[in-house]
Amino acid sequence: MILRFLYPLVFIFGSLLLIGTWFFLRYWRRHIRYVYPFVSFIKARGVLRVQTFSIDRLAKTLRWLALFLLLGVVARPQWCDESSRVKNNGRDIVLALDVSGSMQLFDDLNDRRIRFDVAKAEVARFIDRRTDDQIGLVLFGAAAFSRCPLTYDKRLLQNLVQSLQLGLVNPNGTVLSVALAMAVNRLRASPAKSKIIIMLTDGAPTPQDIEPGPVIELAKKGGIKVYTIGVGGSAGGYSEVPFHGVVQCDTPRNDSLLKEIAEQTGGRFFKAERPDDVAHVYGEIDALEKTEYTVPLYTRYRELAPFLLLLVLSLLAGEIAIRWVWVLP
Repeated sequence: MILRFLYPLVFIFGSLLLIGTWFFLRYWRRHIRYVYPFVSFIKARGVLRVQTFSIDRLAKTLRWLALFLLLGVVARPQWCDESSRVKNNGRDIVLALDVSGSMQLFDDLNDRRIRFDVAKAEVARFIDRRTDDQIGLVLFGAAAFSRCPLTYDKRLLQNLVQSLQLGLVNPNGTVLSVALAMAVNRLRASPAKSKIIIMLTDGAPTPQDIEPGPVIELAKKGGIKVYTIGVGGSAGGYSEVPFHGVVQCDTPRNDSLLKEIAEQTGGRFFKAERPDDVAHVYGEIDALEKTEYTVPLYTRYRELAPFLLLLVLSLLAGEIAIRWVWVLP
């Protein structure tokens, strides 16, 4: 257990102000003194005993103590529980999901779920199985953005995944390397020994993308494995067009780049030509090794301000009672 103040500067400067005020009132402020020669005479001969205990001084002490504790109340003291750190078997994973326009195609005439819906369902199932892992989410199309940082909150992740839809990102392009760089940046500060990126895409990088080489080197330096999943068959996908029925669409995919990214970072490249293949690939990745590391799952704070405030009121009540009983000014 560690004592901390939520507003430490308030406590520090307030204490200095109180101490300075006390010294000023005690030593620098002039008090009116009355000199009685007869009193000094009998005091010198020991006839008059000097009173060392003063009721007025006790009342003032209670007031100053109450002011000091009130300052502590304003600074919000807290007990911090350090025992909330636990050992965790797991990895830190960032899921990078393609949401470009070609993800609205489907690849099986017997299962006409679009690629995006299949990927979203398998991502949700994968998150359910990863109980000990921190997982983050990056979306990319013609731009890339981090939809969720690394978190253990699986309910939050599932809600975010269920709310995903095409059109959240400009669908007219695929900035694969930009998305990879964003995912790498999410994992750079991770304490986990095993850091993984799972990237699912069905397209090739478009001209607005950056060079993949520096991003791959950055992932290698960070000890980050990248698993790439290429969705869609070699013949392309299908789309249902009004008044025309099912139309086959060519969606080129840069498998050589996906394979290079995976192999250079210690990961693997997977092809998922059918909806069932996507589930199989996520199942294979789920069988990765686990590592143990220490993480602070939560921090427990116990507020001390209510107890101090009760003590302040007790001290002030004591001072009032003393002044009322002894009729002090």
